[in-house]
Amino acid sequence: SEEEGAAGGELAGEVSRLQAELEHEREKRERWDVENARRRHNYLPFCVELIRALAGSGKLPELTKKANERTWELRKKAFLKKSEMMTGKGK
Repeated sequence: SEEEGAAGGELAGEVSRLQAELEHEREKRERWDVENARRRHNYLPFCVELIRALAGSGKLPELTKKANERTWELRKKAFLKKSEMMTGKGK
């Protein structure tokens, strides 16, 4: 009958929706697993090796200089911004 057909269609739609939701949850768990692995990984040996390679190629001093200059500029901007706010000129 028509009622059975409609009920079957609703049921199929619900099954489809639940399967999609289940797949979404599986994908979410998979992303969580990857994120957790990244958080637990020890990156220190990689960082040490990178610094050694940069030092060995002679690029480390220049990169360190650039990083220090950038840090100095950022700190200077932050200090000036804070000074302006404290004197009321930053409004």
